[in-house]
Amino acid sequence: IFSCCFFVSFSFFPFEISNMLSESATLELGESTNEEIDAYLRFLDTHLPNLGPLGSASHGEIEITRCPRTIAEIRSIVAQRCMEKGLSHADALLAAKIGVVHRDCYWMWIRDPVIFPSGAKGTYNRIVPSSVASSGSHGVAVLPVVRGVGVLGTADIHSGGAPSTPTLLALSIVFRHATRGWEAEIPRGASDPAETPEQTARRELKEETGFVAESLVLLGHVNSDSGELTQTVPVFAAYVTESARGPAATEPSEAIEAQLLLPLQQVKEAMVTGKLSPPHGYVSCRDPY
Repeated sequence: IFSCCFFVSFSFFPFEISNMLSESATLELGESTNEEIDAYLRFLDTHLPNLGPLGSASHGEIEITRCPRTIAEIRSIVAQRCMEKGLSHADALLAAKIGVVHRDCYWMWIRDPVIFPSGAKGTYNRIVPSSVASSGSHGVAVLPVVRGVGVLGTADIHSGGAPSTPTLLALSIVFRHATRGWEAEIPRGASDPAETPEQTARRELKEETGFVAESLVLLGHVNSDSGELTQTVPVFAAYVTESARGPAATEPSEAIEAQLLLPLQQVKEAMVTGKLSPPHGYVSCRDPY
């Protein structure tokens, strides 16, 4: 299951500020800045195909710069501004760090040096799953649709058509650490090495719900927060039958209370109110997938 808790800040400072900074502001950052920049450029060389294009400010995009001189200038702009806001010199240098700010087995926090279409220079942060950076694997989300209870076909999901009897969707009731509450969600998860998105969808569906997908339909791709997250997830509809359902195999680190089979109309209403109806009124219904 995807899960993450992180703090992301966005900072950029007007072009005029960079012109006001003295040359010494860049020089005092020292030799460690050159090592940091070299490490960042090596990181881009290794992972850029999976992290997206650099962009072009002249074409109205937010451009990631690879120019060492410009990167050093941006770092000093950010450090100077942080000191003006009350940070110590040491803390300001940490806040102005370029490249991989932190990483673990699952996530990377990357701070890129950028040039905005206006010409302003600064930094922009993004959170990248380690699997995306290393292999381009974004994981999957899968919506279980139960056959034999009014499901007429994929048009029900795409167009919201009303079958003669209710379409049932399977939602997992999951306790999420980041929200500190119960959430109604569809199954999702990261891909294993060399696993296709379709294979991941089938595996995650069976592990979390016990259902075996008879067929899969790609509904589209979703980025749950394009302002800070480098992850665009394919979303599948999985057509299943209750009779083919086996035991779930949740992981020790997961907190899944139950799987509910709910009519499509009830799920739509819950998405509007943000909560499931009683007796599950304590469960939030706001899954972006």
